[in-house]
Amino acid sequence: MINESKIPKVSVIMCTYNAENFIKKTIDNLIEQKYDNYEILIFDDQSSDNTLDILKEYENKYQNIVIFNDKKRGPYEGLNYLIKKAKGDYVAVQDHDDLWFENKLEKQVIFLERNKQYIGCGASVYYYFQSDNKFYPKINEGVKKKVTHTTLMFRNKLGITYNASKTLADEHFMSVILKGDLYQLREPLTIRRIWSNGMNLSEKRFKLNMKTINELKELHIKPLYMIDLLSRRFRPWWLNKILRKRHKSLSFDKFKNNQVTIYIEINRFIPLL
Repeated sequence: MINESKIPKVSVIMCTYNAENFIKKTIDNLIEQKYDNYEILIFDDQSSDNTLDILKEYENKYQNIVIFNDKKRGPYEGLNYLIKKAKGDYVAVQDHDDLWFENKLEKQVIFLERNKQYIGCGASVYYYFQSDNKFYPKINEGVKKKVTHTTLMFRNKLGITYNASKTLADEHFMSVILKGDLYQLREPLTIRRIWSNGMNLSEKRFKLNMKTINELKELHIKPLYMIDLLSRRFRPWWLNKILRKRHKSLSFDKFKNNQVTIYIEINRFIPLL
């Protein structure tokens, strides 16, 4: 852990919508973080299922969980609302259906405390595809303008907000709004769950039209990056097959037995998927 007398506070922010089938697993995973000083702020975007009732149960049980549900805002205005409420020195973004390794917050805070030149940091990722029950690691390291959104932790600065009008709001926020370099840690600290119906909330935003193409040009995003995102949204089997060959897959058994140092009890993820 960090040895400083004042342990920085982290605000974890997350928007939910009709997530009753998996939100318990996501929050159970969040509260297992080894870091000592963090709050969990959740905005429910007027879910029509039992998501809000589930969230309220957690709010009543844990002092560091706060739920907001005042009106329909959409995911990015919801995140903006939560950023304004955040009391942390750092803000960490989570999706309502993804999972973190238990030392994620600790690793990122230590890095940012030691490397003041970066506005934030991300980490490598395991993509779990429900359709074929396999994990696809996406491992790289270095200075970036964007990282996988659900791995992002950034310094809490006044006036930082997402531009909700952007199709590529995640990428625009990291590349333009944060106004600084990010660093991606080589260590995988997140599992991104990709549903077999291609309807992850964070990926429903993608549409192949001129607005998106113009944003790609403005952000200098490589075409292969967008094709990869669109493949998870629309699920063309032939494109997924080609793209997945770029990353060595791991079956459930191989994942459970994989000798990685990032998470000693890695088997604990299996019941959550």
